[in-house]
Amino acid sequence: DLEINKKRAKWFIGINLIEEIISLFIIFKIVEMAAIGKILVGDTVAYIDSLSTIQSNVGGFLRNLSEIYNDILYVEQFYKLLDLEIKGYEDRTIEIEEIKEIEFKNLNYTYEGSESNTLNNINIRLEKGELIGIVGENGSGKTTFIKLLCGFYDNYQGEILINGIELKEINPDSLRKRMGIIFQDFNKYEMTLRENIGFGNIEEMDNDKKIIKSLEEINLKDKTDKFKEGIDTQMGKWFAGEELSKGQWQRIALGRAFMRDADVLVLDEPTSSLDPISEKEIFLLMKEKSNGKIGIFITHRVENIRELNPRIIVFSDGKIVGDGNHQEMVEKCEEYIKLLDI
Repeated sequence: DLEINKKRAKWFIGINLIEEIISLFIIFKIVEMAAIGKILVGDTVAYIDSLSTIQSNVGGFLRNLSEIYNDILYVEQFYKLLDLEIKGYEDRTIEIEEIKEIEFKNLNYTYEGSESNTLNNINIRLEKGELIGIVGENGSGKTTFIKLLCGFYDNYQGEILINGIELKEINPDSLRKRMGIIFQDFNKYEMTLRENIGFGNIEEMDNDKKIIKSLEEINLKDKTDKFKEGIDTQMGKWFAGEELSKGQWQRIALGRAFMRDADVLVLDEPTSSLDPISEKEIFLLMKEKSNGKIGIFITHRVENIRELNPRIIVFSDGKIVGDGNHQEMVEKCEEYIKLLDI
């Protein structure tokens, strides 16, 4: 991007400089002709005014061409999307009723177009009943690790085993039903409050008690009780609905994740828009909700980890550099100590 912007700046300066030189030359010639009496003073003003109009019109024409080219690029991407082949999963016939353990063996992953691995030689085992905190700096591989666990990508090297079964052999719908996930870039749906929560478990969309319980868990029931139409209130700006703060929308997304009776709960930096007190409440709720399940949360802020006492996995440059509880990480993991000091 920096190189493109540098080239663009050079061309912009160069073309504008040429344009100004040409304009000055033409004005000079017009003034010279007026001085020797070839044209009248009124003609001189008209010529200069015409020059300005021509410059403006040509500039507008070129800007329109640029916008058309931009639109063509977007349309081209859209048609590429439409032309993508829908990958069938007919060969993935294994269905799972429960996730008891997840194991990564010699896992490596590289994003398409990248020359270096995002994840390198990941070997780790996650078991039912564990609360796991994944920490690390931006770009350390935390979110990619979760996306592979969720089955978003299958072009990895190594193995991801669910209950000892390779993930590539498991029916995706069966896998997704057993997982409740919220990513940092969660969705805000311009629909009713019921739907915003209920999308976490479509089958329970009409279960008022469960939706209200979810609102209680995320401490939004007092707020939503004030809505005239209760849980059927329209949300968002598009259709004159109720608007919430970013932190409150984030709580809605959490409630959506908690709606699903999943074996694996994954929260990818779910508290980035919350104050420290609210963040602590969410972490404690996560600990409660993941009792008897595999609970995984990713965070930059590690201050509240000590109280939760989870198993901590530390990522750095696509590798796992630490695995243990808080005290063990403080004693032997430099990357974890560095995160504590930030």
